[in-house]
Amino acid sequence: MNHHELAIGAIALWSVPQQQLTGWWAVVQHIHIPYIPGYLAFREMPPLLNALKLCPVRPDLLMVDGQGIAHPRHAGIAAHLGVELDLPTIGCAKKILIGTPSQPLQPQRGSLAWLNIDGQIKGALLRTRTHVQPVVVSIGHRITLPEAICWVLHTARQYRLPEPLRHAHHIANLVKQELKIRHQPPLGNFSRHPFVLRKPYPNDWEEDVLYIASSGPWENPTHSPNPG
Repeated sequence: MNHHELAIGAIALWSVPQQQLTGWWAVVQHIHIPYIPGYLAFREMPPLLNALKLCPVRPDLLMVDGQGIAHPRHAGIAAHLGVELDLPTIGCAKKILIGTPSQPLQPQRGSLAWLNIDGQIKGALLRTRTHVQPVVVSIGHRITLPEAICWVLHTARQYRLPEPLRHAHHIANLVKQELKIRHQPPLGNFSRHPFVLRKPYPNDWEEDVLYIASSGPWENPTHSPNPG
């Protein structure tokens, strides 16, 4: 594997009462583990954990783009993160990794089918928008499946993905675009976007971390990247 392969970890802090983005953080770092289906956590957890270090508050709930216990070993990346941080955690994936839906899914928003794995319900196929592909919801840690389903529906008001994940995807894509444009360090300024990739302080971060970026602890959400 190429030692210089990079990963981007991005998190978005979503306020449920305000229904808006209140902050975001991203990390670019080297990764040393190749992609192996079913072992995503070992590859992608380090940049996510480092991005979470930048967040000035402890979240009440984590929503992760990946599987929780709806996984061949019942331990997807959402389960790993939840246990590591001891936080309520939801896995919200874009496709089924393992399991069989209990019934055909109806086209309306809110329709669901339980996901059976080895004769047990380990997740749910949930349609967050009418006539749009569903997401796979599963327990990560310290939450029930009905609670996880409710939170995903509550935060997925207009789009297929819940708002925290949608914003985190957008932030990661902006960083990825800049890395592709610049090809290699130094990346130059981020004048096209309302944030700057900067070098971390050497004594505060492991050597694999190349860049960090943030909106600021509590920046006005109107100044944060907006997926539109």
